[in-house]
Amino acid sequence: PARDALSPAAWERLTGAYLHQWATNERLAAELRRLTLLLAAEDCPFLLLKGLHLALSYYGGSDRRGFTDLDLLVHPADVERTLA
Repeated sequence: PARDALSPAAWERLTGAYLHQWATNERLAAELRRLTLLLAAEDCPFLLLKGLHLALSYYGGSDRRGFTDLDLLVHPADVERTLA
């Protein structure tokens, strides 16, 4: 029903915005996989906050919620090691 309410040009812009955000989400998910391996190898536990976590846990998929960064929570004692 929403598509019928939009002009073809508006639908095209919306589709373009969705595809752009999807590509960003995929890039960040790949980066999170890389970080997870690095931090696990250094025994640095972390919690994933907001963004991807919310998209997967509450919205039903990584393409259902936009995000532009990764928010990780680490123990204060692990901050320097994590940044290194």
